[in-house]
Amino acid sequence: MITLINMIKMKNRNLTMITLINMINMKKRNYMLFGIILLIFAIFAMPTINADFSYRLEINEVIGNRNIVITYPQTNDKYLLYVKLGCGTFQKGQMVELVTDGDLSGGDDLIKADPSHICGIEQANFFTNKIYVQEVSSDYRKAYVKGEDDQQYYITLGSYCAKINGYKNNYVYVLQGAKSLARSDKVILPDRAGECSIMYLEKTEQSQPPNTTNITDKVPTTVIGVKAFPRNGSVFLAWKKAWDDKGVSHYLISYSKYHIDPKNVPFTDMPNQITTKKTYYTVDGLENEQTYYFYVLAVDTSGNVSSNWSEEATATPKASIFEGKSATEKPEQMSIKVEKETIGSFLISWTPVSGARQTVILETDGKREFTLNTYQKSNIRILKSDMRKGKKLIIRVRAYDIYGSMKEEFIDFDF
Repeated sequence: MITLINMIKMKNRNLTMITLINMINMKKRNYMLFGIILLIFAIFAMPTINADFSYRLEINEVIGNRNIVITYPQTNDKYLLYVKLGCGTFQKGQMVELVTDGDLSGGDDLIKADPSHICGIEQANFFTNKIYVQEVSSDYRKAYVKGEDDQQYYITLGSYCAKINGYKNNYVYVLQGAKSLARSDKVILPDRAGECSIMYLEKTEQSQPPNTTNITDKVPTTVIGVKAFPRNGSVFLAWKKAWDDKGVSHYLISYSKYHIDPKNVPFTDMPNQITTKKTYYTVDGLENEQTYYFYVLAVDTSGNVSSNWSEEATATPKASIFEGKSATEKPEQMSIKVEKETIGSFLISWTPVSGARQTVILETDGKREFTLNTYQKSNIRILKSDMRKGKKLIIRVRAYDIYGSMKEEFIDFDF
């Protein structure tokens, strides 16, 4: 009996020992499993952790209160930065600290003017050059500009740069694909005022020197390429730079309500003469609906004048159909709206502006899908295709008068 009891006790101790060992092994497995889970979490979490990069650099340029130009040390590229409020007043040559996550693009990037002045960067634009805005047309789409190499251009801009008129006699920035300014290059306005592509460009070349020799003091070449742009009560003139061996001192502009043959008139007797040192000028104080005739002459530093006045350029100032409305008369409204929606389409309608050329644009999530040029069309049907489903759709209708002035209305919708 005693032996039997001892055997039972021994068996119970063995069972207890086995249970204890199993518990210890299970605990070890739990610890191992927990450690593996932590390791997996750390591996997947690592790519989301961005290390900040800090650079001490100098401000190259200050435009207004919130625009600065810097050279990004990581790539040595020029950037136009638009910063949030809170950094005080910047100065050219001021040392600041730039903090980025490795890719300067605005958003989470910071500028530290000093420990007490830290502000975010709302926008960062890489650019290659800048251009000087000399004149802007009344519809704010066409501009006469000069590059940093003094080359002059006539350019037509995309609609997102309509605020370029606010930068007349100032610089705007450009991202070029080649050394010279070209069509499709990107124009960037300070103050987040707009970015757009150059839709059309014409380079204005300097007149070539004559092939004459044995002349100690040549007369300036005849001015060529005179263009006249009508505006409300004025005309903007621009021409190609004349050449002279001693240098051109200035230009004379003459204008009249009547055609003149300058070959039959001494240059001192030409009417309404205006002097300018530039290759462009706005003649103000003109009558609307009256045709004017313009002529340009170059004068060198010795007082010599060109052999001939330029070819005649004409323009008729006129108040546009948009600018010419009185203060009490409202301009025509297109009242664009969704006229009808069906299971498969939208019918968009509007009231055309009388006598205007129209452009109808469909944008899908901010990207232009198509453009339709028309005159008196008053509606368009937009199909509910799969590619447009769930996206923000915008129809823009633009009306242009004969002078290029633009009126625009738009409507956004989705399905």
